[in-house]
Amino acid sequence: LTGGAGDGTWTVDRESREAFDESAMKVCYVTSRYRPHTGGVETHVAELAIRFANRGHEVVVVSAD
Repeated sequence: LTGGAGDGTWTVDRESREAFDESAMKVCYVTSRYRPHTGGVETHVAELAIRFANRGHEVVVVSAD
């Protein structure tokens, strides 16, 4: 991973990218509210969870309600 020159851009070398593509992550989102409630945070967490799961990652959402 190289970059971070203050403009918000980063470059990932090919070897690191290939290793990342082959490894699944375990992702846990912790939020005070989640579906079926509707709101900005609920929608954002749901969208992130769906996208990560579709890419083959294991996703868990922990909610207080």
